Amino acid sequence: MNSYKIKLSIIYGLLAFGGIWNYFGLFQSVMQSTAGLMIILITFYLFYEIQNKKISEHDSAGNPLIQDYKVRMLLYFIFVIAAGWLIEFIGVSTGYIFGNYKYSKLLLPQILDVPIAIGFAWFSTLIVSVAIIQTYTKINIKLIKTYKKALLTGFLMTVFDYFLEFAAIKLGYWSWQIGIPPFTNYLAWFVFGSLFTYIGFRFNLLDLRLPKIASHLYFAQLIYFGLSAI
Repeated sequence: MNSYKIKLSIIYGLLAFGGIWNYFGLFQSVMQSTAGLMIILITFYLFYEIQNKKISEHDSAGNPLIQDYKVRMLLYFIFVIAAGWLIEFIGVSTGYIFGNYKYSKLLLPQILDVPIAIGFAWFSTLIVSVAIIQTYTKINIKLIKTYKKALLTGFLMTVFDYFLEFAAIKLGYWSWQIGIPPFTNYLAWFVFGSLFTYIGFRFNLLDLRLPKIASHLYFAQLIYFGLSAI
């Protein structure tokens, strides 16, 4: 078994077992205390794979084009995480962006009652959604207009959030004033997801063929959410 298949087995295995544990109510204290850390680790893992993938497509790691890409991707990584957290903070504080909701104290660490992991979740969700487009689009993704790629990614991010919401509510990570996510929540995910993606494509950061593992992380997490929400 090669390293890629081992990675797939670990990712699907861990997330599937995590979902099963949530379904049966097992290890809940451990699952709750490590949830925020797991989101952050998954995001850093994706970022690491992206950086390594870029290097593998060139003859020399010292190539100035590679170094330029690495720096710009790092800045984009920080931007999406920071902007995602800021949007969530404004949303929780005002109720105007997503609707009226609040976080519990389960997703740690937090700044101003907003989990740091939420900013990381915006980046990881964006990357795995772009990876889905790359994997299942029959034509070269570079031939698709930037705004179309952005809108499609925003849609996939919204689908991802739809499944995430019901798992997170059941697990007690956050709650909505009306009990379920309002339409404004999904609209906000679509708008901001599309915007963040457009910026990434506009600066030639997302046309790079992403690691194959990224698209699997989209589906593996949906399995986790689905099992956890039952």
